[in-house]
Amino acid sequence: MNVGQNVKIGLMELLSNKLRSFLTTLGVVFGVAAVVASVAIGEGAKREAMNQIASMGINNIKIRPVILDGQAAAKAQQKNPKGLNRMDMEAILQNCGYVKSTAPVIVVDCKPWYQGQPITANVIATSSDYKDIHNMWVAQGRYISILDEIQASRVCVLGSEIADKYLSNKNPIQEKIIIGDGLYTVIGIVGDLHGTGMNSKSMEDRDNRKDIYIPFQAALKRFPASDSNNELSEIIVKIDDRNHIMIAASIIEKILLRRHSQIENYELIIPLELLKQSQATQRTFNLVLAAIAGISLLVGGIGIMNIMLASVTQRTREVGIRRALGAKKKDILGQFLIESVVLSLIGGLIGILVGIIMGFIIASYAGWMTVFSMKAILLSVMVSGSVGIIFGLFPARRAANLNPIEALRYE
Repeated sequence: MNVGQNVKIGLMELLSNKLRSFLTTLGVVFGVAAVVASVAIGEGAKREAMNQIASMGINNIKIRPVILDGQAAAKAQQKNPKGLNRMDMEAILQNCGYVKSTAPVIVVDCKPWYQGQPITANVIATSSDYKDIHNMWVAQGRYISILDEIQASRVCVLGSEIADKYLSNKNPIQEKIIIGDGLYTVIGIVGDLHGTGMNSKSMEDRDNRKDIYIPFQAALKRFPASDSNNELSEIIVKIDDRNHIMIAASIIEKILLRRHSQIENYELIIPLELLKQSQATQRTFNLVLAAIAGISLLVGGIGIMNIMLASVTQRTREVGIRRALGAKKKDILGQFLIESVVLSLIGGLIGILVGIIMGFIIASYAGWMTVFSMKAILLSVMVSGSVGIIFGLFPARRAANLNPIEALRYE
């Protein structure tokens, strides 16, 4: 018999025992569904982590104030009253040869308004280098210039979501927004990170689409510091080469310790290290999910083997008749093996569908990103087919090795 005939016979046998066949495939269904869903969740988590870390800049080091309490806070206030400040940034730029550029950040404590309507946004005061350090792109107009900084100009740049939500009915450039007690002219709109349309939400829950940027000097001149213990909310340092990041971090740490009288009222955040930690966590997560999927497939494979062994016993006389009519051992082996593979593949296809549905449910309810790939689906098909071959081989060999005469006598 050819393969087509074996497949046809196998399907007929499975359809003649629908409930048994369905129950047999459940183990494979859940195993494959676990593979598809876990790969989708794992890939989604990896991509989201990469997006978040990319928004911070792989070559960047961020320095932020740390809130101290008790005696540590009193000591820090006495020895370093300005906390994180501009002189720290200047010292880093002058004394660390690996630094390419720096940008100060002040989160301005005020509510912006447009035509009598409050705007839900973060007002970020920073320098012209901020755009290049964060790989932002200007979708319309221009970004803050060095001249804007020098003159402390009343200009601002809007995130794309702010422009779409509040100024969508007109050209936003040259529109006026109230920030604090002054009118600021909109000079540009920044798009999503790298222009990819993705959410550039970073680790501190800041989203460039929802920010309003003003010149750094404008904030120093017109807005009181929101944090009395620190002049700056953040210092961003861009390193010239990824290979120099850890060396530069060590130098920056020493500079800040010396300037802050050995008081660590700051923290260094290194996106590259966060990326490595995320990848290590992701590998562990993938191994756990793979183990769960493997156990499900093992259970499914054992179920297929049991049913195929029962089928061999049930169809012993049928095997004897076929052998008597001229079927060879390899024909019987192929017939039962193909039945096992077909059973497993049906479970695999159902499992793929269940896995995709599970992925969408998880994405909608848990808020996790899921990414489905053809590679994962093809892997699932191959795995389910392999389960059918591995666990169907023993029953198939047992059927092929039956003595034809004894098989004919079997009742």
